[in-house]
Amino acid sequence: SSGAVSDVEKKNEAKSLTLSYERFGRRQTESRMALTFPVTSEGKYTLSMTSESSDAYEPGSVWPQPDSMYSRGNTLFLVYDRLQQTDKFTVLLFITPSKAGKWTNSIRVNNEPDIHFWQFIYP
Repeated sequence: SSGAVSDVEKKNEAKSLTLSYERFGRRQTESRMALTFPVTSEGKYTLSMTSESSDAYEPGSVWPQPDSMYSRGNTLFLVYDRLQQTDKFTVLLFITPSKAGKWTNSIRVNNEPDIHFWQFIYP
């Protein structure tokens, strides 16, 4: 549910990660998150998204495709093995909320400071 109230952009403390997402969504309706960060040196970068409930979201497509993707507990990991240096690298993550409610999540790149954010999902 896109719009002025719903569309949010947040940065982490170090200003090294920007998250754009929809604060309000509907159950079983896909929404998009954009994660943007600088690739300061070539190599491996791991994005991790943690939700307070492991079954709050169904992960969908990811662009560009990570070299590997796995989950551990309530955390989804997207691993890019060989990123080239660039000022802005953006990953689009499509997720489908599977439960209504207010969900608190956090997202980070490597060991950089994370971004805490919430989404309210309507039934």
